[in-house]
Amino acid sequence: MKYIMVSNINWARVRGRRRYTIDYLRGGMEVNKLKENTETIFIQLHGGEIKNAWFGKVCNIEIGRDRKSNKIAIWFNPRIDGKMPNPKEYADYPIGWYVEGIPENSIITPPLFQILEETNNWRQFEQYTYYLLKLLGIHNIHTYREQKGEPDGVFKVKNLVVIYDCSLKRDLDNKSTQIKNYCDMLLHDRVSYREENGGRRKIPTYGCKKRVWIITRGIPREIEKVGEVLVKEVPIYSLIDLYMKRVIENYDEEKLELELLAI
Repeated sequence: MKYIMVSNINWARVRGRRRYTIDYLRGGMEVNKLKENTETIFIQLHGGEIKNAWFGKVCNIEIGRDRKSNKIAIWFNPRIDGKMPNPKEYADYPIGWYVEGIPENSIITPPLFQILEETNNWRQFEQYTYYLLKLLGIHNIHTYREQKGEPDGVFKVKNLVVIYDCSLKRDLDNKSTQIKNYCDMLLHDRVSYREENGGRRKIPTYGCKKRVWIITRGIPREIEKVGEVLVKEVPIYSLIDLYMKRVIENYDEEKLELELLAI
């Protein structure tokens, strides 16, 4: 689960507590979805357009009644962790408190989604991300089984080749060397991996679209481009959203490739 908080204030300058009255809860947000330390995107509007955006968390949540309006209100402390590029997908959001992420009490929602959202165990996050990718219809995922300096896995869908690595850390600076190595792997015409029997096989990449994904609980963004390889931070929520779409809609391999490229 992730919050999106839209206001006309500069969130980075907020000192102390803020509040939203209940009529500003939008996009499926309800009082029963209040949760301490939830990952949040804070957006500042100016003239109806996004001026600034930050990522962080919502802390010290309290529910009460606003003295002026007599409406139920929610007080909280915004904790800003850093600046982020303005997210285009929220450009038409009016002022309010929104929620995205894992639907609750859904018969089509696997229990592993909740674990992906809450676990602090990196091995579990890595393993359950692998399961989620399988649920998306990516049938052939080749993993590297904790080989030092290697990514968590690689897969190919039509003409898209993705090397992915999972991280629970917010700061990805410590992955710069690994990211460089992953890009180097994709800059060749083949990506090799080791089979369970110890043999090595190769995935052809010539003429393919090439991506490095760092899968996190953060925000979607492009990190860098190295030659023909695009490096992106991919939040687990984006993959969960794609799963929900796949359950409802019909997908062939071509449509899946386009959706994965758009993440």
